[in-house]
Amino acid sequence: MAKIWAERVLAGTRKFEKIPASFKAAVERILRERFASGEISEEELMKALGGEK
Repeated sequence: MAKIWAERVLAGTRKFEKIPASFKAAVERILRERFASGEISEEELMKALGGEK
């Protein structure tokens, strides 16, 4: 389910702060892993997380 939330955040259909608390840590981990692997840019990561680095 966290992967689905991560996809929605990246697609812009859901804001990170609106994700259920039980999934936030996992979604952030997924997004940071995608950044580390080069799948998303730092700008995309920052936008997805609402400006948090």
